[in-house]
Amino acid sequence: KPYESLIPIKDRLYDFSFIGRLDRPGRTELVRELERNFSNVYLHDSSTEYLTSDNLNFIIQNTRFLINLTSVQSKNSYGFKKFPEYLQLQEKSRILEYAASGCILFTETLPKKSFSTLNSKFALPVIEIPRGINKSDFCLEYISNNLNIEELSRQTYETAYKCFSISNINAIFNKILDDLKINSAKYSEFNLNKIEDKEVKYNYTKFIIYSEISLIISSKISMKRKFKNFFKLI
Repeated sequence: KPYESLIPIKDRLYDFSFIGRLDRPGRTELVRELERNFSNVYLHDSSTEYLTSDNLNFIIQNTRFLINLTSVQSKNSYGFKKFPEYLQLQEKSRILEYAASGCILFTETLPKKSFSTLNSKFALPVIEIPRGINKSDFCLEYISNNLNIEELSRQTYETAYKCFSISNINAIFNKILDDLKINSAKYSEFNLNKIEDKEVKYNYTKFIIYSEISLIISSKISMKRKFKNFFKLI
């Protein structure tokens, strides 16, 4: 779907939204700091209340900015004096949901130079917060410093869909299927019989067809071209 179909970034209900467990060190303090600088901060403590998919989508689609948290509960050296910190940081898929809604992405230190995607040619435009400073103050200063919010929102949205396009997902599924067929060591625990192999191929093909049909239906082209593209598909 086109970027214009999203809720305009300036019309969204929340400056920041936080959806996750608050029983982790530092999270409650971070939310309070955000509330000090921003008037509309949405908070959902997932450790106390279930959030439906519809409500989750509504919140994300109505959010302007995200702070992506990467740190774990407590750093452990595992017996090593200099255990690599990047092995103690985490990449979360939630950031991708926000990116697909055109949210501006702030993040704690990433475990890599950029956030991992299915396409190495593109990198999500994330703003990494330097260590040892107040995250809320950094975000406020960055946003206030002539940031073109709508332009960055569009760039984030378009990059997310380039990184996770149907063709990229298609390539991942094909690689998994090929590895299964040649009994790759990585997937050696799987040994599909003929019936299971057919079922995997059937579900995969159905996924691709449904995805292509959805793209045709949502595209802004004439009905005649939609029918033409549909018949090409079948």
